[in-house]
Amino acid sequence: MLPPLKLLRTCSIANGEVCVDRQAVTAGPGPFEAFAEAAYRALGIDYPKFHKMDNLSKLGFLAAEFLLAGTDLLAETVPGRRGIVLGNATSSLDTDLRYQAQVMQQRPSPALFVYTLPNIVLGEICIRHGIKGESLLLVTANYEAAAQVSYLTGRLAEKTLTIALGGWLDYAGSGYRAFLYVVGASADPTLPAFSAENVQMHFIS
Repeated sequence: MLPPLKLLRTCSIANGEVCVDRQAVTAGPGPFEAFAEAAYRALGIDYPKFHKMDNLSKLGFLAAEFLLAGTDLLAETVPGRRGIVLGNATSSLDTDLRYQAQVMQQRPSPALFVYTLPNIVLGEICIRHGIKGESLLLVTANYEAAAQVSYLTGRLAEKTLTIALGGWLDYAGSGYRAFLYVVGASADPTLPAFSAENVQMHFIS
């Protein structure tokens, strides 16, 4: 019998601060663009494509990077059994509006057009971390922890997935919020159970 499902690790990004397992790891005041560049440098990685991403993808990339940094949480799972399911409220609206402005000025950028779909951020995370199993982005007005936990619990119980990333990712104007977690089986009694209540508690804290 497999160990129970646990929240293996969480990461939140909001208001210029990155928290991992509810502990602040880096912070930077100012607009998102400056914060994102500072957070990227704090990671000490070399991933040039980051600088070409739209803001939603940068937010998701940073959240996933801080979530998994220094861990081997995905290492023991084949790529096809790794999954990601996220929620989002504003889709890719921020990028859509920027692209519309370019069209109105008759200077549309193909590089920006690529990001006018909200699930592109999933692709960026999947490429970076070798996630080749199920990927799903649901656009909802608010974060629905219970529905997401139920969905992922089913996929993990069916063994469609062995480990998964879940959470919420939204960027609108100058407002942004990321909350990502890793869920998988673990016998570690110090880890919180994978339940809607625990996920919601980590989301709002």
